[in-house]
Amino acid sequence: SAPVWTSPAGLTLVSTLTPANGVSSVAVTGLSPYKNFVLCPDNIELAVGVWGGLKFALSSNNGSSYSTPVLFTNANGTTPKGYASIYRCDVSPSNKPYFVVSPVTVEAGQITTNTGVINAIQITISSATTFNGTGSIYLYGVN
Repeated sequence: SAPVWTSPAGLTLVSTLTPANGVSSVAVTGLSPYKNFVLCPDNIELAVGVWGGLKFALSSNNGSSYSTPVLFTNANGTTPKGYASIYRCDVSPSNKPYFVVSPVTVEAGQITTNTGVINAIQITISSATTFNGTGSIYLYGVN
């Protein structure tokens, strides 16, 4: 019989973000506490001929304000590819470590501007462009 895909233990699909045509950002608020979050874009397309990758920003006040955004996909004018893992999202201290993998970079760092439990995430485009209404960004929670 054919193999069947199942999510690994502890990995939960929290939200599917499908940006509308013409918007430059999309957010999910009211997130339950998870130890880690993973962002995975799938078939996202940007306005034709514009270079730009995707950035994520975190909030501990349900989207009233966000951290400085972090680029987590390629920014070379193609369909953005890559993913981001964000850690320590369920604890109050700052210094949320992250790990980014894309075709052009592998990067680790810390977001130091959030001091609470992460309950909102915003995805924006790194240049002055918009989404074209194609594709989704999957947000997974890990406990």
